[in-house]
Amino acid sequence: MLFSTRRKARERSGRTDEEMLRDKLEEIKQRDPGANIHIQTDPDTMEVVLIFIQTSDMKENLQKFPEVILMDKPIR
Repeated sequence: MLFSTRRKARERSGRTDEEMLRDKLEEIKQRDPGANIHIQTDPDTMEVVLIFIQTSDMKENLQKFPEVILMDKPIR
């Protein structure tokens, strides 16, 4: 547990959750320029309500197998 907490603190490097998310999404785009990333926010509160990520591999699989779609949504 202690090791995990130390590792997380090192990875965070003083960044907020939002900054860490932005950095991770930028990393995905750099590794996969063909990826689609879309972030939707509530216009009133500016809270994130949707994050859509589709990698090049996901696009290719959708082309090969259009009848199989997996979507994940957290349950509140």
